[in-house]
Amino acid sequence: MECVGISVTQKEPAHGAPYPPSPIITAKMVRTIPVGQFMERSRRLKTGSAEIVAGLHQKEGKSNAAEWARQYGDRFKARTGGRPREWGDDHYRKVAAIYAIAWRSGEAPTQAVERHPDFAPISHSTAARWVRECRKRGFLGKTEKRVAGGVLPPEQEEDK
Repeated sequence: MECVGISVTQKEPAHGAPYPPSPIITAKMVRTIPVGQFMERSRRLKTGSAEIVAGLHQKEGKSNAAEWARQYGDRFKARTGGRPREWGDDHYRKVAAIYAIAWRSGEAPTQAVERHPDFAPISHSTAARWVRECRKRGFLGKTEKRVAGGVLPPEQEEDK
């Protein structure tokens, strides 16, 4: 379960209402909305309801329906930590190739990685981390701090 958007509207008070109009909705006010808490509450309600439904089906001898209800509820269980995804050399070669093409054509190379349809949506910091890993693995050459470049010559790229 994920929150993909939020809609906030302001209703005008009825003509002659005995209460003052609500305050103007600001970005600061929107940031105080506890979306994570709402998501967690919704997740718990869905998993709890699915367990109740599964139990009712089980009592009625409908084991297939009970199993379906359990599986439905499992979709909303909170994901536990775990290790971060590990990417292999093929992934980083692709990142390096996208970076090099963008750099040679005068584009912002890290942003090209960030916007590439094979990876989107990723954050700029993720794209920058991937580029840094490309350099560590030798798929891109060294560069000055905060300056794009360090692209290996084509003959060296083929050797990698």
